[in-house]
Amino acid sequence: MEQYFSATQKMEQEVMFPSLLRGVFPQEEGAAPAAGSHTDLYERYQLLKSIKPMVEKGLASVNDQS
Repeated sequence: MEQYFSATQKMEQEVMFPSLLRGVFPQEEGAAPAAGSHTDLYERYQLLKSIKPMVEKGLASVNDQS
């Protein structure tokens, strides 16, 4: 879970203009681009940003129970 929080915090600090991620598709190093992949980096950025509060809330409730 720490890796998730670290990655989302780094993403928010480094991505200055999220709209520039539109039309940029992720590609694995050394791999050919996926033909059926229609999710660009902007959509992934928005998804991670939207689920971050839910993940943090869920983790906080787990920590409260223990």
